[in-house]
Amino acid sequence: LTSEKPNVFCAGLDIKEFFQKSPEHVSQFVEKVLDMWLALYSSRLVTMAAINGHAPAGGCLLALSCDYRIMAEGNFRMGLNETQLGLVAPFWLRQMMIDAIGYRQAEMALMRGDMIPSDTAVQLGLVDKLAPMEEIQTVAEEE
Repeated sequence: LTSEKPNVFCAGLDIKEFFQKSPEHVSQFVEKVLDMWLALYSSRLVTMAAINGHAPAGGCLLALSCDYRIMAEGNFRMGLNETQLGLVAPFWLRQMMIDAIGYRQAEMALMRGDMIPSDTAVQLGLVDKLAPMEEIQTVAEEE
């Protein structure tokens, strides 16, 4: 799983889909997100994210849903920054973060809405490996 857009793996969910919409619309939107997450997270295939740029919120969700995560070296960040928008990550997303980096680190990152730099992300276990941007696809294919 990767992006064709330079420097952005996934910018996250479209927040406008939540505001000033009918409850039915929001419910359908959330259901589609959950369906996407379950399909990726529960896939019988081994899944890999080649994170070739920033991955806030929904981008972090996509990456965490994969079995293996490689992130581009450099000034890229990844995290669940929902609290910076006045939102709270759902319990199942918080649990994936806890599973990746541990309870206390996840608690602090979620509370602050941290966007974690790539070098710190690999140290914490949020990603498994770093690779140069121009090699990320090749490294992912070799893994």
